[in-house]
Amino acid sequence: MARAGGSASGKSGLGTAFHDGGVAPTGDRDLADLRDSFHFDPASAEIRLGKRRMLLVDDIVLGQLRRELVRALGYESARMLMSRIGYGTGVADAQLAQELRHRGSLEDIYRAGPQFHALKGAVQVEELAFEADFEAGRFYGEYVWHNSAECASHVQEMGIGAHPAGWQQAGYASGYASTFFGRPMVFRELECIAMGHDRCYLVGRPADEWPDATPNCAGSAPTRTAVGRCRRTAQGRWTWTCIWARARS
Repeated sequence: MARAGGSASGKSGLGTAFHDGGVAPTGDRDLADLRDSFHFDPASAEIRLGKRRMLLVDDIVLGQLRRELVRALGYESARMLMSRIGYGTGVADAQLAQELRHRGSLEDIYRAGPQFHALKGAVQVEELAFEADFEAGRFYGEYVWHNSAECASHVQEMGIGAHPAGWQQAGYASGYASTFFGRPMVFRELECIAMGHDRCYLVGRPADEWPDATPNCAGSAPTRTAVGRCRRTAQGRWTWTCIWARARS
């Protein structure tokens, strides 16, 4: 049980740029290993995080996309679509985390998820509570999002409303945690700047521990839910195995 409070030639890495910009590490481990895995190669028009190709996307585009999706699909359908996209990204980043940080504890590897958010410019995650038993699939977490690009963009495009706006981010956290713990996890944003609160606060726990849980209670679970397990090999390396399980109906 874990508890916590609180470059190649012609390519350029990020170096210490993010620290110089005032971004503090997320969690107990410095994110230098992840930061140093970023490489920019303008000659080939590539940005990579490890072996994963990335894109530098203007936040204005994401705000416009959300607005157009709401107009085309309706609010709830747009929310579910964005949450499902976030879920899939969280699953992929769970695999990327063990590729880039395969030494140390499984808790260290898990904390790469919030650090990915900071490196990508999405949000700074503050951990308030973390209780985890990876082998047993038990988890509870409380977090505050600072400077969320998604929520701020939502406010700019749609103003203050009755619902939280971290659609992709909550979906991401649900997919990421589900992969690590080997069972469906759901994160819900209970406070949000898009609702007029002064912070974005969310809680994560197993889906069946939410009193009103349904198969798509977070709007993030796709038709097939990624379930995985990280295990340490005899050589001391963490490996991740994915099993696709069809979501309950």
